[in-house]
Amino acid sequence: MQTATTPVDSLAASGVCFENLSLGSAVTSEYRIITQDMIQAFADLSGDDNPLHLNEAFATATKFRGIIAHGALVLAVVTGLASKIGIAKLEAFFTEINNWKFLRPVRPGDSIRLSMRIEAIEPLSRNQPGKMVTFCLRVENQRQKTVQEGSWTAIITPRETEANKADLN
Repeated sequence: MQTATTPVDSLAASGVCFENLSLGSAVTSEYRIITQDMIQAFADLSGDDNPLHLNEAFATATKFRGIIAHGALVLAVVTGLASKIGIAKLEAFFTEINNWKFLRPVRPGDSIRLSMRIEAIEPLSRNQPGKMVTFCLRVENQRQKTVQEGSWTAIITPRETEANKADLN
């Protein structure tokens, strides 16, 4: 199993924090395996019991020639991968998912990883500390084929400290 050790891991190398967010910074997650149990649990949670995700005989007769994961399940796993690579260390409030594309199926047993790159940074208003950051995302499988891609926009603010807590009172 491969892990994230690419030369573009500039966010990871410098430590993901508010102060070092810069245009073009990038990071890649480790791989995560998508299992049939995850697909079943997502079907139970979402109520999406399409046989394409749950019935091997049905799914084999489709153009996909076998069971595939829900696209939304993969997107949900991507949020967890983003968290594990340090985005959760930031005080980030995601406001948009833009131009999200489901490009290839993900099958039980496939491994996926996330690559994120900062595409745009805009300051918030003078009265509101923080930045509006747009991340370009690419999700690839173990064969290095892109399975999903798009962008996320987030408001990222400095973590609250004792000093700026006093300013809020």
